[in-house]
Amino acid sequence: MIRVSNDFAKAMEFTCFKKKQTVTDDELINAVMKFEKSIK
Repeated sequence: MIRVSNDFAKAMEFTCFKKKQTVTDDELINAVMKFEKSIK
C-alpha cells in the first residue's frame, strides 16, 4: 500500500497486510485506516 503525501520527498514507506479468512474486507480496511492514522 502506498500513502500519497504532499510533503517533501522522503523515503517511501511500504506496509503489507494479509487478511485472515475470518476477517471481512470492511474490517481489514477499517483496521488499515486506523493503523495509518496512528503513524502520522
